[in-house]
Amino acid sequence: MVGMDALPSNTAASQALLRILRPLARLLLAEGIPLQTAIELLKQALVDSAVEDFPAHRTPTDSGVSLMTGVHRKDVKRLRQSLSAPRHTPPTVSMGARLVSTWLTRAPFVDAEEAPRALPRLRSQGGDVSFEALVECLSKDIRPRAVLDELLRVGAVQLDDEDRVTLSAEAFIPSAGVDERLYYLGRALGDHMEASSRNVLGTPRPFMDRMVHYDNIPLADMEELRVHAEKAGMQALRQVNRRAMEASEHETDEPQRITFGVYFYTEPGKPRQDDPA
Repeated sequence: MVGMDALPSNTAASQALLRILRPLARLLLAEGIPLQTAIELLKQALVDSAVEDFPAHRTPTDSGVSLMTGVHRKDVKRLRQSLSAPRHTPPTVSMGARLVSTWLTRAPFVDAEEAPRALPRLRSQGGDVSFEALVECLSKDIRPRAVLDELLRVGAVQLDDEDRVTLSAEAFIPSAGVDERLYYLGRALGDHMEASSRNVLGTPRPFMDRMVHYDNIPLADMEELRVHAEKAGMQALRQVNRRAMEASEHETDEPQRITFGVYFYTEPGKPRQDDPA
C-alpha cells in the first residue's frame, strides 16, 4: 500500500487535488456524509477506474486491482459486483431536460427572437402554442398536469397571473428538488473532471476546457461582469443546445453522449500589490 509520505503535500498533483476536495468536503459536511461513507465511495471509484480504465489488455484479477489501488482484496471482490449497477436519473430530470430543450429551440414555443414563450397552460387557451401541447409533443403517456406540478415543485417553471407557464431560467436547473440538484452536481462536475483529467493525462484530441480568471476585480464592477457572463453563457448554451437537438434526431448505431457547460464564480481576492521600485 502507498504510504502517506509517498505524495508530498507540496506537489502540483496534491495541491490540485486539495483544491478539488475542499468544496467536496463542504458538500459532504452539509449532506451529513461521514468520513467512513466518503472512504467507501472513494474505494468504489478506485476499483471502477482500475477495472474499466486500466485493464492491461485483459480483465485484472482482484489481487491485481488491490495492488494497483491499495483497496483490500475482499473489498475489491465486493465492490466489483457493483460495477454494472445502472446510474439513477431522477424522472423529473429526464422529462424536464427534454421539455426545456424543446421549449428553447422549437417553433412555435419560441418567439421571433428565439426566446422561450410564456405558454398558456391549457390547449383550450393556446392551442398548439400551450404547455399541454409542449408536453404532448414529447409524450402521450404523461399527463401535462403531473409534469407541470413536478416542475413547479422543483422551481423550474412558474405560473403567472394570466395562467401562463414561464421558464424560471433558460436551463433546467431545479431550485427546490434536492435529488435533481444533486444529480446535476454529479453530472456537471463529473464530466468536467473527466475532460480536465484526460487532458492532463494526455488524449489525442484534447477536450475544450478554458476559463477566464482574475484576482483583483473591483467589487463595484462585479455585478456587471456577472450579468455579462450570464448573458454570454446562455447565448452559447442555446446555440449548442439547438445544434445538439438537431443532431440527436439523426439515426445512428454509435450514439455519443456530450456535455457542454459554462459557470461563473466569485469570492474575495487579494488586493493589488504595487510593483517594487
